[in-house]
Amino acid sequence: MGSPPQRPAFSPKLLSYLFFLSGFSSLLLEVTWARHLTQLTGSGVRATATVAAVTLAGLSLGAWLSGWRCERLAAPLRAYAWVELGIGAWALLSAALRAWLVRLAPPIQVLGSGELDRAGGSLLASVFLVLPGAFLMGATTPLMVRADFSLTSSNSAGESTGLRLGRLYGWNTLGGSAGALGAAFVILPAMGMRTTCFAMAGINLTIAGLALSLARRQAKHGSAPRSAAPERDRLAASPPRAARNGVTLLALFLAGAMGAICQVGWTRLLVLFFGSSVQALGLTLAACLAGLALGSSGCARALRTSSFPNRISSLLCGAAAALLLLSLPLWGGLPVLAAVAQVYLGASFSGALALQAFLCVLLILPPAAAFGALLPALTAALGAGEATPGRTSGSGYALDSAGAVVGGLMAVFVLLPRWGVEALLRSTVAAGTVLFILLALSSWRGKRAMAGIGAFCGFLGCGAVFLPSWDPVLLTSGPLLYSTAYVRAGGLSWKGVQEAMHRRGRLVFLGEGADATVTVRRSAVGNLSLQINGKTAASAGGDLPAQILAGEIPALLHPSPSRLLVI
Repeated sequence: MGSPPQRPAFSPKLLSYLFFLSGFSSLLLEVTWARHLTQLTGSGVRATATVAAVTLAGLSLGAWLSGWRCERLAAPLRAYAWVELGIGAWALLSAALRAWLVRLAPPIQVLGSGELDRAGGSLLASVFLVLPGAFLMGATTPLMVRADFSLTSSNSAGESTGLRLGRLYGWNTLGGSAGALGAAFVILPAMGMRTTCFAMAGINLTIAGLALSLARRQAKHGSAPRSAAPERDRLAASPPRAARNGVTLLALFLAGAMGAICQVGWTRLLVLFFGSSVQALGLTLAACLAGLALGSSGCARALRTSSFPNRISSLLCGAAAALLLLSLPLWGGLPVLAAVAQVYLGASFSGALALQAFLCVLLILPPAAAFGALLPALTAALGAGEATPGRTSGSGYALDSAGAVVGGLMAVFVLLPRWGVEALLRSTVAAGTVLFILLALSSWRGKRAMAGIGAFCGFLGCGAVFLPSWDPVLLTSGPLLYSTAYVRAGGLSWKGVQEAMHRRGRLVFLGEGADATVTVRRSAVGNLSLQINGKTAASAGGDLPAQILAGEIPALLHPSPSRLLVI
């Protein structure tokens, strides 16, 4: 008979709680860094996308390198503590770097076409401010998975790396969701950026101290990290597993890319409907992270009872594509719903935020949960068991983050300006369908399974192609700003509000870009008006004399005006 399993030095739940605090602090630091860089580069979508890309690149690089190194560590929890200490130190240093970065960012350059460009300064400042801290943040995930492996007793030897990653990643992203809400509504408004950096450094130092204390308790308990060498030797003699399956590795990359593309599209739509306030953007980010957390935690429970992670991955990919497809008609009708609901909630900022929070839960949370579950499921499908938990989790997290970098940049700089947000989301459904086919064909067998796969793909493909297109008049109607006028003109009926939105004017121009959607309308009496994200910015109607005067005054103050800039 074998010896009874050794009790762990402390409850593994303590690691989850530490990782929750780490996610909370990390997200707050990322938001603070983005605020710092906004003051240098402007608040455009391109500058924000550059910051996000550098952050994700740092996370990917840190996870990959840490995953390969942590298997050799005798005390991964102690190493995790030192990494958290480094994050806290960088938070303190980043507060002091703010003034230096002003000199680092090159001045605004005037291009040959007369346009202004500061993208180079945005990228350079982002690399110096964000990359070191993001690298350390990425290194924490494989270290924490390895620490969880070293702690648990032999009665949990069947737990896969994907299960551990799902549980820990779920807590970490849930902390990130709380950090997004805290940053938007409480901490940054009350404390400012500099004090927030100091506070988050204190949290990271506290996490480091607690982790060192737990590592010492583990060492005194005598539960040294369990070696994975026997399992590694057994796998070396076994047939190749899914760890070498190119489909699984490709799926990890594409899952990250599709999730990032969806987040860009969702944010763009909510800005179009509700505006770009800090609170509104914070709600959108919190909903995305909460969905990732719920999906990751739910997948960890599913992996506990299933020995077919490849099949779970294919089902989750199909679910993500289906949920995204089903949300498309809801997004198309959202302007009318928002206009009617805003009347009932009252024309107030708090009412608008409550409505947006409800819509985020309805439209963003379900597909985000499916994308969040894909990371642990696909990592479990890498199939290394407990041979190399740190390396496996680091590789999975790094591939997912690398896909998010590529997907986010492609969405902002290429796909969104060329295709528009509707085609962007429809193409993501198509990509999810292709990925589902690849995963399903590699994990399911039998005629009945093949027939089911074909029928489901037919449903997704027909839906992506034949669903009615969104009405651009409704989409650019500014439902939050003009809800009272629409309801007054059309009543509280769905059809009446739609007709009132159409009576606002006939669209003669529609342009979708990364930063804004621009429209020009011609009213029934022939007046032209210009809208940016649904809000009228200029017109040839009653306010035309005031607009002409606003343009003439600065020209009169200049001794010899020859060029002008319209902002």
